[in-house]
Amino acid sequence: MNFLPKQTRIEFLIRMADASLARFGSIFLTIGLLPFLAFTFSSLSIRPLWNDELFTYYIGSLASLSEVWQALATGGEQMPYFYYIIMWNVLHWFGASEVTVRLPSFLGFLVGLSSIFFVLRRRIGPSYAAIGAMLPAATGFASYLSEGRPYGLLVGFTGLALCAWQAAGDSKWRRPALFLLTVSLFVLPGIHYFGVLILPILVLGEALRERSSHAFDLAVIAVLFLAPLASLGLNLPLLFISAKENVGTFWASRGSLADAAYVVRVAYISAWSAPILAMSWLVPLAIRGWLREPYSEEIRPANPLPPAEWAIAIGASLLPFLGLIVTYVVKGAFVDRYFIQMIFGVSIITATILSICFLPFGRNGSFAKASAMSVAVFLALAGWQILKEAKAKRNELAAAVDILQSDTDASIPIVSCETHKFLELSHYAQAPIKDRLVYLSNREYASRWLGVTSVEKGMYRLVGPWFRTNVADYDQFLRDHRKFLLFCDASGAWVHEQLASEGWSFELRKKATLFNLFEVRKESSN
Repeated sequence: MNFLPKQTRIEFLIRMADASLARFGSIFLTIGLLPFLAFTFSSLSIRPLWNDELFTYYIGSLASLSEVWQALATGGEQMPYFYYIIMWNVLHWFGASEVTVRLPSFLGFLVGLSSIFFVLRRRIGPSYAAIGAMLPAATGFASYLSEGRPYGLLVGFTGLALCAWQAAGDSKWRRPALFLLTVSLFVLPGIHYFGVLILPILVLGEALRERSSHAFDLAVIAVLFLAPLASLGLNLPLLFISAKENVGTFWASRGSLADAAYVVRVAYISAWSAPILAMSWLVPLAIRGWLREPYSEEIRPANPLPPAEWAIAIGASLLPFLGLIVTYVVKGAFVDRYFIQMIFGVSIITATILSICFLPFGRNGSFAKASAMSVAVFLALAGWQILKEAKAKRNELAAAVDILQSDTDASIPIVSCETHKFLELSHYAQAPIKDRLVYLSNREYASRWLGVTSVEKGMYRLVGPWFRTNVADYDQFLRDHRKFLLFCDASGAWVHEQLASEGWSFELRKKATLFNLFEVRKESSN
């Protein structure tokens, strides 16, 4: 090939790649995703379990499902019973570890990605469908999709519900689709109460589909309403307890229109940035004709999604606004991850618009396949970043343990200011440190400094007795101890503020970038 001019050699290499993409594109896409999945899976065992995941670990490790119900009945955990049925079986069959706590969500995440691919493949072709399937991993929700909480499972069963709803209109797959739709919609509210938010979106889509087909599908309508309502009915006792204990006192606020708009805006910006950055270098090549469309005679619709599916995609992407209404009606809390199902709408809309914008280059030719491969490379870098963050979290925990181990006076208790770090250190620190760790709980003081008490209720009723950690009453502990160590992050906490207001003296023993260790004392008054 050296006898060819330089420009001709470049064109020859590009056309060779073009032909390879056209013939082996699916294999290249699969290989392209492997680095991201490998990095993400590796992070499961490296990243320490954090506060919320430790709730899953300890409740899922209880001796029986009746004990799980009793622990949830304290109101200290807001996840439904069915989620813990799943986790209890996983942890008892495969053992309790970082990987097993997170594996169900990781598998649910993979199912969710696959579901987006199958929903889009019949509309915009496999290449742009692959781009759509990869986009959830590029959003700010990516870290939740593989953590030991129900969000990955929520994504997985939502994806199955969307696939089943789409297939229910096909007579060939109608019966299995109805069965899958029933199971998915029954499970969704059972693993997270906010999973029911997808229901009105599906009802809207079904109404538009029936309007266009001029047929009333009683079976689908019955499944859409009865399956989630039956699941909520089974969880009503725990739902009422959770509402009674946390309404008005939950750690998170009800949010605002600005909060909902921010969540939607960030999701779209992150979803669009990945393909734009990955595809930008391909556009000049396609314009020059180097990435040809091998089936240029194929007729493709400019708008590939039917109105019903557009409605579902748009409605799903706006779930934070629907969630905002719910939080105001039931006086609940607005937390962005509760609306993680919105990634389906964001991904479907983004991939479809990309396929429309680049329609002149073809929807399944070399340009589309090269674009999907480029997004996969971009995601590999994102996966590497997830792995780096997991290692940073483990190093941060090790630094906290080192600070505590540097104090050799085993007779002095160590009070942790912050609930998250207390639970993580109680789980990972060795016995000498673990035995000295204490969390001081008091609803009145927490309400005074923070304005909420749900965390204190959970610590006193659930974390202390059920997780076998040392949670003590604030006033009683201070009556029994005139000297102790106080472990705080750099921002402090309500315990630190309350002690200072009561005249306790602080002497800095150890200082690090993220943590401080104080000796706290108060001279006895005569």
